[in-house]
Amino acid sequence: MKVSNLNSLNQKIVTKEDEKSFLDQKKLDAQNRENYLQTTYTEEKMADLNRKLSQLKRNNFFTSFLIENSEEEIPEVDILATIMTQGSVNLDELKKILDVPPIMAKRTLSVLAVKGIINLDEDSGIVTMS
Repeated sequence: MKVSNLNSLNQKIVTKEDEKSFLDQKKLDAQNRENYLQTTYTEEKMADLNRKLSQLKRNNFFTSFLIENSEEEIPEVDILATIMTQGSVNLDELKKILDVPPIMAKRTLSVLAVKGIINLDEDSGIVTMS
């Protein structure tokens, strides 16, 4: 009888070990599937974001070009962005909008005008893009 109980107990142990192995494999498969889904989602999301970024760059080509390729300093980029947004700007209003001292704004505007990037009408105080 002891042999029969021992065999029965051994059989239960083997069965439990098989069940554990099966569950361990299912857990591993689930983890692999989760990793695959996360990777796929991340890649799809990044591709979608890159498409949206490309579309924005195409729709705002001039602004994107200025930001990415301009060797101009920030006040110059701010001036150009303001003029592009509003079409034309009064010189005094532009000095107030910018976060630089008025003398710096005037100097920067003069440099941009000399380079031919903007039109600065000293008499009317109107600034426009060239």
